[in-house]
Amino acid sequence: MPLLSEKHVFPDGILTGELASTDRHSEILDARQEFKVVEVRVEEFKAQSMMVKVCHQAMLESVARAKAFLRLKKKSVSRKRASQIRSLHG
Repeated sequence: MPLLSEKHVFPDGILTGELASTDRHSEILDARQEFKVVEVRVEEFKAQSMMVKVCHQAMLESVARAKAFLRLKKKSVSRKRASQIRSLHG
């Protein structure tokens, strides 16, 4: 196997020239391809888990807003009812 020189290597480390035809080079490419697939899957997983966290947070916030709205509504209904009772018994 010939020694590597700069003309055999791209900046990202992929071998070129006469080394490109060797089995070792195809093994390296296969390994790099598998690594890229795994890397993409990890990134997809991170994105999905982040999406789940964001959706979960949004759901919690909307539930909290709904509860707060119902509490306000209940208070305003009871205030309204209290004023009606006062006006009836005035």
